[in-house]
Amino acid sequence: MQSLRTLSGILLAVVLAAFTTAAQEPLDSLRDLARRFGGTANSMIDGESPLMSLRQLAQTADLIIRGRLTSMTTRLSDDESTVFRDFTVTPISVIKQPPELVRANRPGPLPMLTLRQIGGTIVVDGLTLRMSTNWEDRETPMAPNQEYFLFLSKALPSRSTSMSTGPGVYRLSSAHWGAFPIHNGKVGNFTKWVAERTDRTTDDPSTFAALIRDFAKPTK
Repeated sequence: MQSLRTLSGILLAVVLAAFTTAAQEPLDSLRDLARRFGGTANSMIDGESPLMSLRQLAQTADLIIRGRLTSMTTRLSDDESTVFRDFTVTPISVIKQPPELVRANRPGPLPMLTLRQIGGTIVVDGLTLRMSTNWEDRETPMAPNQEYFLFLSKALPSRSTSMSTGPGVYRLSSAHWGAFPIHNGKVGNFTKWVAERTDRTTDDPSTFAALIRDFAKPTK
């Protein structure tokens, strides 16, 4: 429940976020704002997540995988208030999964899933709609061919964005803490902000996976 409250608070910032050139204008939609202000709408979500230990993160997540982002589709939410990206993720290994997925599993390759991440840039009817957040590193944003440890929860429609969802669509369990990139065979941090606060003590992927697997075990 804590992660859901956190996400709701962050998404509420979409409504409260100030546009650089339209702080006093009513928020109808990004497309309407772009029409009013020269063809471009820029928005920023600035939210805070509570400090989470790796144990808390592992216990909170519904699904934990090591996976590779294989494709990306940028979309505009149903109410046009939010730009988001849908990443197709190919799981390399599953560290934790909910009981319903365990029962549904069949022998063979692990099924692909979709990671829904708020933020991105899209051009609609010649209008540029851009949304950024403070929980993703602007210098190294998520992109295809990147590999991550992902702590995931089922994506649900939100009051502020009314984004449609379907089977196999997930979001990060924590906007700030839910992704750990793997570069050059080493586990890193999603942002510099996380790097200054994480209790991660290893950069070895196998050791990190074993640690998370242990943390994810049900507590008695």
